[in-house]
Amino acid sequence: MSYFSTNTSANAFKNTNKFNNSEFLDILSSKELSMIIERHTPEHRERIFTPSKTLSMFIKQALNSDRSCSRAVNDFIVDNIDSLPKNIGRSTGSFCRSRQKLPLDLITELVKLTGKSVKDKIHNRHKIDGNIYLIDGTTFTLPDTIKNQEKYPQQSTQKEGLGFPICRALGVHCLESGAVINAKIAPYKGKGADEHSMLRAILNTFEKGDLVIGDALYSSYWLLAYLQKNGINGVFQQNGGRAQKTDFRVGKKLARNDHIVTYNRPQRPKWMSIEQYELAPKTIEIRELKVKHKTLVTTLLKEKVYSKNDISELYKSRWNIEVDFRDLKTTMGMSELSCKSPEMCEKEIWIYFLANNLIRILMAQAAKNFSLKIRSVSFKNTLQIWNSVSSKFKDAVSAVERFFFLITGHQVGKRPGRVEPRARKRRASDFSLLMVPRHVAKAIILKKGHPPKQRKNTGANGGKA
Repeated sequence: MSYFSTNTSANAFKNTNKFNNSEFLDILSSKELSMIIERHTPEHRERIFTPSKTLSMFIKQALNSDRSCSRAVNDFIVDNIDSLPKNIGRSTGSFCRSRQKLPLDLITELVKLTGKSVKDKIHNRHKIDGNIYLIDGTTFTLPDTIKNQEKYPQQSTQKEGLGFPICRALGVHCLESGAVINAKIAPYKGKGADEHSMLRAILNTFEKGDLVIGDALYSSYWLLAYLQKNGINGVFQQNGGRAQKTDFRVGKKLARNDHIVTYNRPQRPKWMSIEQYELAPKTIEIRELKVKHKTLVTTLLKEKVYSKNDISELYKSRWNIEVDFRDLKTTMGMSELSCKSPEMCEKEIWIYFLANNLIRILMAQAAKNFSLKIRSVSFKNTLQIWNSVSSKFKDAVSAVERFFFLITGHQVGKRPGRVEPRARKRRASDFSLLMVPRHVAKAIILKKGHPPKQRKNTGANGGKA
């Protein structure tokens, strides 16, 4: 099935009398989206796995727990059994080659378009005139191949041959919907791999009047100065060192534990040129406020317009990006990627972002139809229902009302002041960690066999844990 401009998606919903206003589903059949696909569609000889079909199958892989190419090909054959040649093979080679030919720019543009389209159609419930974005970083584990290790090296604390390649991703998410607006992918370590460098690469995502919310990592002088210079606002937690030294007795007092102070320009960082440093402001005015045990910093200086409580509520919403990452990594299974080359791994990451946005579109439409907030609709429930319905959707147009009813039937509860311990309750497996490369461990087993009852100490691991 295709996820774009087909009767199995937006147009099918439009054919119903109940929901004639399908503004979010219109995204899936927009001319702009079709133009992007046509512009980036590579030349191909494949008659079966065309670029558009390959893209749809790639997305479907991200939406299913079984992400194997064989499952994708089998599903495709079953869905198109009447129109395919009787002697068609089930080899995955053609599909894999078609995936490799898909341009990365095609997928990234689709992510940005779907994210922007969802964001533009949502009413902002806050006092901010512009868009509100959440920013944060996370990591993904890649298959342990030579090429992946070269591009995305494992952690330096892990012994060679025992760790997995790791890549870092910085995401810009829409607060109201959870849609991915933009992202940056980089190695876990090395030049340009820190989150500040990654954020600088995509700062053009934000426009005048927008608001950016992030944790203490982002409350740097340089980011705050950039935001102020470009008419962009920010709300961040104060970094640890400066938070401990915050003295609310100085500066311009606004309320209890709420004041405006002047930050002086620090020394030039290594990444900044001398010319850039000279152009940077020597001082900036920043508002600091304490909410419970957290000290926040913001460029929203007008206390009469943005109260202490307003800013506190804005920062509380930062938790949503943690939930969004959980939806991507745990619910969709993105924490461990499956592609064997760094080029395909990057495509796979962006495909997950695109799949996420498509689910967010369904959530947004369902929420609008039943007058709910998008964030109150369960991502996991929507994903499960879509996977159950999508293969039968050609004949399910009459049941669209019930489809959206099922999506909104399971809502996320309100959890004010939610905190979670960063610890596991469930005990780990009895098997010890691999202490030598796998091929060495296999050689030991072939030579000596599995020692009895050595799961926690030696055995196949080739040494003590």
